[in-house]
Amino acid sequence: MMSNVSFHAKIVLGFLGLLAISIGTLTWFATTSYEDHLRRTSLSHLEEIADGRLERFRIVTGALEGELRLARGYRNIQQNLPALIDHADSRGDPRYLQARSMLDQQLGAYRQVPGYVDLLLADRQGRIVYVLDVERDGPLLGQELPGAFLESSPSAVQVGPAFRDERIEDGRFVLLAAGPATDLAGQWIGTIVFVVDVATLLRPVWSAEGLGPTARVVVGHRERDEVFGLGPAGGDELRVQPMKLTDDTAREMMAEALAGRRGSRASGDVAGAWRPVEGFDLGLLVQQDASEVFAPAAELTRNVALVSAAVLLVAFLGVLALGREITRPIRRIARPAEGI
Repeated sequence: MMSNVSFHAKIVLGFLGLLAISIGTLTWFATTSYEDHLRRTSLSHLEEIADGRLERFRIVTGALEGELRLARGYRNIQQNLPALIDHADSRGDPRYLQARSMLDQQLGAYRQVPGYVDLLLADRQGRIVYVLDVERDGPLLGQELPGAFLESSPSAVQVGPAFRDERIEDGRFVLLAAGPATDLAGQWIGTIVFVVDVATLLRPVWSAEGLGPTARVVVGHRERDEVFGLGPAGGDELRVQPMKLTDDTAREMMAEALAGRRGSRASGDVAGAWRPVEGFDLGLLVQQDASEVFAPAAELTRNVALVSAAVLLVAFLGVLALGREITRPIRRIARPAEGI
C-alpha cells in the first residue's frame, strides 16, 4: 500500500515540478526581455528630454545674443562710451557725468528685465568704465572683466561660461554676454557686457514638463574639482545655489557631462541621460529612479506569480485526481499479490 501511495506522490510531484520549472523559466525570460525593453525605452525617452532641454537653453541664450547685438547698435553707446573711457580717471568731470546720465536714461530699462543683473561697459583693455547698477558702481568701476572676457574678440559676440564671482554678484552664479562696442565711426573701442543670472536661463530647463514622478533635470557645475548640481535657492527661481550630488551614480554621470561627453545608462538605483552644455562649463543630467523605470516589470512579475500560483494549485488538484485514476488499477492488481 505504501509503495502505491509513494508512486502516486511521485507522479504528482514530478508533474508539478516540471510545470513549476517551465513556468519559472518562461517568467524569467519574459521579465528579463520586458526589463530590457523598458530600459531601452526609458533611456531613449530620457535622451529625448535631455536633448530637448539643451535646445531650450540654446534658444534662451540665442535670444540673449540677439539682445546684445541690438544693444551694439545703440547710438547712445556709440556716442557716450568714448567720453567715459577718456575721463574714466576723473569721474567728476562734467563730460563724464553728462555721458553717464545719457546712458542711464536709455539703459535703465534693463533694470526691469527679469534676470538681468547688470550692464557693463569696458574699454579695449577690459577695464570697466560703466556700471548700470549704481549700488555696485564703486566696487566694479576700474576692475577688469573676469575670465574669458579679458581678451574678448573685437568682432564676435560670445555668451558664457557660467561662473561664480564675488566681484560680479555676491557669489551668485551668472554668465556674461559680451560683444564689441564701437564709436560713431564704427571703430572698436571696448566691450558691452550683459550680466545675467544663470537661474533665468535655467528656468525652462528645470521645468517638470514631460517628466515622471521621480524624474528631474539637474544642471551641474564643477568647482574646485568637485561636481555640484545647480538648483533653485529656497524656491526662488531667480537664484541658484550649488547642491552636492549625494548619489554616486548621478555624480559619475554629471562628471561625464562636464568632461564633454554624452551618454545614457541605467545603473544601480538611477537611470539617466547626460549632455555637456558646451561653452558654458555646465553639464545637464536627466535622471529617474530605476524603481520607476522597472515598475511595470515588477508589476508583471507579481501578476505572473499570482497566476502561476493559481495554475499550480489547479494543476495540483488535477494531477492528484488523475493520479488516483492511474494508480487505482495498480492497486487492484496488487491486492491479490498481497494475499499470497
